[in-house]
Parts: sequence; structure tokens; C-alpha cells
Amino acid sequence: MIMCAFRKSVIFFCYVFFFHFCILSYGQSSKNDTLTHAVILQSIVPMYSNPDDSNELYDELLFGETCSILEKEANWYYVMSDATGTKGWINIQENNFISSPDYASCLECIQSKDYAMVKPPMAYATNLKTKQRIPLTAGTKLLHYEHGEFEVLGNRFFIDSSMVLPYPLEMNRENLLSVVEPLLNVPYVWGGRNIFGMDCSGLTQIVYSYFGCKLPRNSRSQSKLGEDIPSLEESKAGDLVFFDHYDNRISHVGILLDGYNVVHCGGPTRSEGCVNITKIDSTGIYKGEKCVYHLVAIRRYNFE
Repeated sequence: MIMCAFRKSVIFFCYVFFFHFCILSYGQSSKNDTLTHAVILQSIVPMYSNPDDSNELYDELLFGETCSILEKEANWYYVMSDATGTKGWINIQENNFISSPDYASCLECIQSKDYAMVKPPMAYATNLKTKQRIPLTAGTKLLHYEHGEFEVLGNRFFIDSSMVLPYPLEMNRENLLSVVEPLLNVPYVWGGRNIFGMDCSGLTQIVYSYFGCKLPRNSRSQSKLGEDIPSLEESKAGDLVFFDHYDNRISHVGILLDGYNVVHCGGPTRSEGCVNITKIDSTGIYKGEKCVYHLVAIRRYNFE
């Protein structure tokens, strides 16, 4: 946990720099108030529960993702993420919005699965026209990727091919570890889904995205999908495990590596939490002699 706390402090300062860099590189707001959809051209765009960036982080949009614009208030848009289904507020002064026809082409590319993905934990891409470098976090889709180049809305980018994974990966323990291990010690951040901070369901969603499975944003919604697995003895790598605090209310999720080990983003408290691999038994996850996460369900999902 000391390592998690240290990494969390370091990553927090990196996150501030990372997000500031994104705003400087792509901070152009649209004057078109009739937009109904948008494509994200920043590395990470935070979504908030209310139109105020002092509010709690609710979710995040990643580079190349699309969203529907539902409402406008001052410098804020109320949007629904096509990637997660989450609805929240994003600051339009910090983002570059693209008109509906271009949105449709990006969405079609994603739906047709014409993309590769950033190899965890992150990579840099270079705009071939402007020569600007953009940091891209794990989970970012590289649309129309081919031979070290990808394209978003007519903008072509170069990325080192060694930092790219094909889509989708086959779900097995080896591939699962190749995605998960670079994310170890990423700190717990409520609403996060990037390498500078993520929550438990953000981790499962990002990891599953590499294997061709789109999950809802929160653990309770994730638990309602897939096939029920009766016991850990019948489980296999990639199954999701769901937990409560003995209150019949699912509040945590992790990914099984086998019948004895689970990767999850959590800890005894949020401030101590990070992505880690720990032991699991039929009761749940323990710290010492105390069960801190009570196992209530195991679910298996279909992968491509």
C-alpha cells in the first residue's frame, strides 16, 4: 500500500501535466450551438455530475470517442458517451467539437471495428501535419490503423507500431496479463478510466475493451450481463467477480486471473486503493482476517 500511495502522488502530478498539455494542444471551442454529436480530439476529457469542474468526476471520454450532445448550459454540454453510456457535463471551452457528418464516420469506424488499440500503459502519437505529440492512455482506439498510422477526421497520426495491440485480442490468461500488468499500481480515482487514475468498473471496462466486449460503466450494471458461474472452481481467466459489503448491494468488481487470484482497483479505503492482484476465495477478498470485499457473483461474457 505504501507503493500505491507513492505511485498515486507521482501519477497525480503527471495527470495534471498530461491534462494541461491536452488543453494547450486541442483547446478550440466551436461556435456552432446546434451540434448534436461530438468527437473527442483530446487525450482525456473529464465528465462531471454537474456543470462545474469542482464537482465530483463522473466519467471520462478518451481520444477518438464519440458522444451525443443532449443539452447546453453556458460553457458546458450535457452529453452521453457512446463508449460507456454515461451522461454527464463536459466543458466546451476545453474541447474541439466536430459536426454530425464527421461524427457519423467515426462512429461507423468504431462499429465496424476498423481500429487497433494503444498498448498499455500509454503511447504517444504525432500529428503528421502539425508535428504535435499527443499522449494516449490505455483503452484509446486508433481508428483506421495501418502500418503505424491512424486517422481521425482527416487528421493523420503516426504511432510506434510496438505500442499498438491488434483488436480484438483472444481472451486467455496470457493476453489478459499483458493488458493488466502495465496497469498495476494505477491509483483509485472515482470516475476515472485512464492510467493516471481509475475506479474498479473503469478498470474492467478498459481491460474488456481489448477483447471485444463492451461493458456498462458501473459494477452494478455490469453484474446484470453475461452468464452466471456457480463457483470459483468453475471459473476461468477473464470472468468478472462482484462484491458487496454484506449489504446485498453490489459495489465492487474485479477480473479473475484464475480460481485463486483477482485483479481489481481497490483497497481498504479509496485513498489506499490502486490496481493490484490479490488472493480470492469463496468468501471474497481479505485484508488480514477481515473480509473487505464479500463475493456475491461471478459472471462470464461473450468475447469476439
